[in-house]
Parts: sequence; C-alpha cells; structure tokens
Amino acid sequence: MMRSQLQSLIEKYRFQSLLVFLLLLLAVIPFLEINALTDIVMTILFLVALLAFTERRNLLFLCVVLVLISRGSSWGAYWTGNETLIVISKLLNVAFILIVSGFILTIVFRSREITLETLAGAICVYLFIGLFWADVYALVEIANPGSFSLLKDGAQETMNIVAHSTSQFNYFSFVTLSTLGYGDITPQTRPAQSLAAMEAILGQLFLAVLIARLVGQVVVNREEKDKK
Repeated sequence: MMRSQLQSLIEKYRFQSLLVFLLLLLAVIPFLEINALTDIVMTILFLVALLAFTERRNLLFLCVVLVLISRGSSWGAYWTGNETLIVISKLLNVAFILIVSGFILTIVFRSREITLETLAGAICVYLFIGLFWADVYALVEIANPGSFSLLKDGAQETMNIVAHSTSQFNYFSFVTLSTLGYGDITPQTRPAQSLAAMEAILGQLFLAVLIARLVGQVVVNREEKDKK
C-alpha cells in the first residue's frame, strides 16, 4: 500500500521535481569553480531524471546503466584528465538526454489534460535540448580544437574544453537556442556554425509546435465540456 502511494506521488510530481533541479543546475553551475562540484550537481540531476521512467522498467534499466557509466567516466576524467573519458561521458550524456526528452515529450503530447505537471514536462524538454547541444558543442571542440572562440578584452581565445565544457557551452547553447546571439562566444568552423544554426531553428520549431499542441488541446477540452 505504501509503495503504491509513493509511486503515485512520484508520478504526480516527477516533472515538477525535475524542473526544479534543472533550474538549480543552470543557476548554480556558473558559480562552481571546482569541476567536482559540477559533476555532483549533474549526477544528482541525472538521478532525479530517472524518476521519469517509473512505469517503464526496461527504459529505466537502460538509463541507469547510461547514468552509471556516464557519471563514472566524468569522475574518472576529473581525477585523471583523460580526454577519452570526457568523450565517453559526453556521448552517454547525449544518449541519456535524448531518451529522457523523447519519453517526456511523448507523455506531454499524449496528455489529454493540460496540467502543471504537463507544462513542467514541456519546459524540462526545452531545457534538456539546451543541455544536449551543449554536450554536442563540447564534442565538436574536442574533435576539432578551435571550433569555438571566446571574445575577451577585444581578443579571441580558443575555448578550453576542460575548464569551460559545462558552464560556457551551456551558456552558448541556451543563448543560441533562444536566438539571443550575444556574439561573445562564436563558432569558428563550418560544422560548428551549422550546428549552431540547427539548434536555433530547432528551438523555434519546438516552441511553435508545443504552443500549437497545448492550445489545440485546450480548445478540444473546452469543446468536450460544452458538449456535455
């Protein structure tokens, strides 16, 4: 009985809880000078994200494996400075975020009632898109150093992947996703430029489709109530 009540409570507030941790992550990471603290915050976030799969045991098992290897690789990279471990961690982060975002988005679009939990899930997906592209940019920088540059005091400096892979690429990703385009961090190679353009387009399409879906569902719900 207690177990079923706990599971019901988790399912009721899982996306709202995840949204709180996502916002805390984005708010806290820029102030963390020690990479270990960033890894701790990311580990907690990924563990909270596992709550999304409470009723899908097969996906839950897969995501647990991804999280364990990803976080283990990240911690290993912190202690050893091994670039291969950084790549493994980023790749698994990308895979995990894709699975979580796809699952949440499926629930959001299948929902017949627009609730606070539904809206929280949609916002989580939008924020995960930003984190997804941040890891993609980090991988591009690792594969081709100098793909991104940071404008500082009138001079361009190549991004340091170890020191800035989290906070700086998160910043660049969300600035690009929202099409603000401050220009202080700039893509320097064609692949990096193409990816930045794709993210900006995806961000606008996501918002347009999401708003259309939510508004459409509200209209349908009102029509169904009027018929009753």
